[in-house]
Amino acid sequence: MKLTSRPWFRITMWPFLSLLGLLLLALGGGAIWLWGWQWRSELDFHESWTPEERAALTAFDHYLRRELLSEFTKVFDACSLPLPDRVLHTAILRQHVAPTVSKLRDMAESGQAGVREGYDTPHHRNVTPAIVAAQCAQFKALEALVAHGADPNATMYQKSSHDSEMPVDTPICPLLGNSYLVAAPIPWDERRPTADFLLQHGAKLHTDYISLCCTFPLVQEGHDTQPLQWALEHGVKLSPRAPSAIIGLPQTLDVLKRLLKDNIIAANDESATETILQSLLEQMASISTPEDMQHYQYEEKLDLLLAYGADPNCIHSRAGQPQTDECDDTPWQDLPLDIYLRHIELVQSPAMQETQQRIISKLRAAGARSTYQPQHRQRIRRKPCTDCD
Repeated sequence: MKLTSRPWFRITMWPFLSLLGLLLLALGGGAIWLWGWQWRSELDFHESWTPEERAALTAFDHYLRRELLSEFTKVFDACSLPLPDRVLHTAILRQHVAPTVSKLRDMAESGQAGVREGYDTPHHRNVTPAIVAAQCAQFKALEALVAHGADPNATMYQKSSHDSEMPVDTPICPLLGNSYLVAAPIPWDERRPTADFLLQHGAKLHTDYISLCCTFPLVQEGHDTQPLQWALEHGVKLSPRAPSAIIGLPQTLDVLKRLLKDNIIAANDESATETILQSLLEQMASISTPEDMQHYQYEEKLDLLLAYGADPNCIHSRAGQPQTDECDDTPWQDLPLDIYLRHIELVQSPAMQETQQRIISKLRAAGARSTYQPQHRQRIRRKPCTDCD
């Protein structure tokens, strides 16, 4: 029997093979876009760069192209991140750092780091190689870029879906906050020389975000107060919420003492919606053991505030006034002692009764008033009614 050709088979396979070829081309193009930025040539330097600066920028370039992605891969493995999420996060990383790899070549060849240094990504605006160097803990590279004109006050903004932006980094912020893309925390003694260098080259500590970064190490393991103390020496302006945050953290008694002694904050400050004493007493009342009270140094902080003139009857001057906006910034209206009495009644810690009575006695000795009525009163037992059926 003679076999006949099947042209329909060829007609069916050609579209399939074409689609397969297009798919492979797309995958290849996507892979080149996703990882191809790592295959750039070595830096070619202008004569104005010193040997030390060349070494620092070369190390930074190598880190971006050969080490950073592998560090992220370790994080992906530790989190058991599925493949689609890995690809997505790798794409975001590529958008963030690949332009820096390109700009480093232009900067190295020209000797100028301050010309058109900022670039935008789908998620951020005004990313600069200096900011990326700080985020990667490449401090010597950061110094080299700033020495050649990079803006030490450049601010990177995060874009939102509502056409608004918020500041998220400057070259000095990772040093103060001890927070990087993947690098482990670094001792302040190793970060401080670069922070000093940035100040000498015009860096300013004038934004609320920078002052917030100074408080990040306070909540990290070790509760390091040195970056904040350094920033206070150089005139950082604390945000209105900072004193309430600082007073509720351990190992911050010396910081609070400095803030009050140097008149950086007033004992009856009204910058926030609550006074410092109101905030302290609310946080004190949540403590359930004397050991925790000692750990947070709450009683010593109360003594310090009272010694510096904190009024135990002070509430915000706008408390009780009608609010003209819809924001949640209504000043606290309760007296400090009322706040403490209400919260300890809810906590009811037998181990803390003696300490709580001592706190109340200190406040009353300082003239504290109270209008609070306990809620858990003993019920009066009524006699049975003998006249009822």
